[in-house]
Amino acid sequence: MSRVRPHADEVTVEQLSSADVLALVQCLALDVTVFPWPSIRPSAAARGMQPVWIVRSRRDNAVAGFVAATVEGDLLEIAGIAVAPGQRRRGLGRALIRAAVEGARTRSCRAVALQVSTTNRAALALYTAEGFARVRMLPGFYRRLFGDGGDAWVMILPLGTTMQGRR
Repeated sequence: MSRVRPHADEVTVEQLSSADVLALVQCLALDVTVFPWPSIRPSAAARGMQPVWIVRSRRDNAVAGFVAATVEGDLLEIAGIAVAPGQRRRGLGRALIRAAVEGARTRSCRAVALQVSTTNRAALALYTAEGFARVRMLPGFYRRLFGDGGDAWVMILPLGTTMQGRR
């Protein structure tokens, strides 16, 4: 478990426990407000088969964001990352990305992958600052969501020896 202090509030970042039904419901509610398709598979997350990390307020225990992933072989792929609209621009997304990367290392993954809209400048800046590199474009990946054609970048963070020191 890691703690970050965005502004004056203290939050906790932790892996979602299969016993924490309230946190799972809060994640699912946030998921449907942010994404046009689910990034969390409720039955898999509830059984601990889909890794999900959450960030929550230590004051009221409310979930302020999550990152959901899948693991295929030695690749952890981020399926979705969401921070509640009123909680954005406070470092919570960065804390979630770092938790997922640490989770990938714990699972002996060789890389973390994700897709991001080519027009999402804030996310691109965050992922680049955390060591992810653009490897290819997916034309029309988000076509249903964005009016610009919905192109996305596939970004990869290798977890080799050169990346072990990043925190």
